[in-house]
Amino acid sequence: MSAQPTSPPIATPRGDLNWRWLCLIPTVLVLLMSVLMRVEGEHQVHLPLWKKPLPPSCTAQLLFGIPCPSCGMTRGMISMGHGNWQQAWHFNPAALLLFTFLVLLVPWHLYQLARLRSGRPPWGNLWNFSPLILILIAMVAQWLVKLRLLGVI
Repeated sequence: MSAQPTSPPIATPRGDLNWRWLCLIPTVLVLLMSVLMRVEGEHQVHLPLWKKPLPPSCTAQLLFGIPCPSCGMTRGMISMGHGNWQQAWHFNPAALLLFTFLVLLVPWHLYQLARLRSGRPPWGNLWNFSPLILILIAMVAQWLVKLRLLGVI
């Protein structure tokens, strides 16, 4: 009885491993910074071990006096990092979606890295952009509501 020929293990392109790490590391850093940074009051954001607040960063707010679609996203992400969902909703409701998406990306990329390291191909495709499109729609929708409440539109 002869042994059945086995197919050679799937060659894992080095670029795919690098891509997974390139996605995983910034995601973890953003989540870590959202836990380490803090929000004081309505507008002040502080870095860890930094006594002064960061300067405002919204160019639209500074130049035109109206918020942009991503206004409040940093403060919302920091609020989510501290488990304050209501404050995150207040700053920018889309921050809840973005934070949740980033949290889900961590085990997803770890699983993909494990598959690639064991010689198996990646499973599925998370990057069909549906979550990102949903987050963008939420950002624009909350922005339009804010502009309406401010009397701009």
